Amino acid sequence: MITIKIDTVEQQFDDFDESWVLQQINRRRHEGDPVCVVVKIDEPNVKMILATKECRNAGGAARTLTREEEKVVERWRKHRLDEPDFAGGELLAFLKQLSRLL
Repeated sequence: MITIKIDTVEQQFDDFDESWVLQQINRRRHEGDPVCVVVKIDEPNVKMILATKECRNAGGAARTLTREEEKVVERWRKHRLDEPDFAGGELLAFLKQLSRLL
């Protein structure tokens, strides 16, 4: 299962709407608010929480990543989701690629 949380609003990956993601990000940025996005992945080979820079207290304990988890983190970084000024389109691209990685 994959969930996407933008600040306090959470959706299941299967139900998420691309326009919802972009609206949430753009509205917060327009209002000058930080944008915290948390992607929780609980799949057989990948169990992890990824969070953008603006998030506080989003993660768990550090541990050695599996090969599959390393690929997910590599994609997260490729789309600059580890940067505070990430683009909403990059988040959408990551989410689309994520379903192929798992």
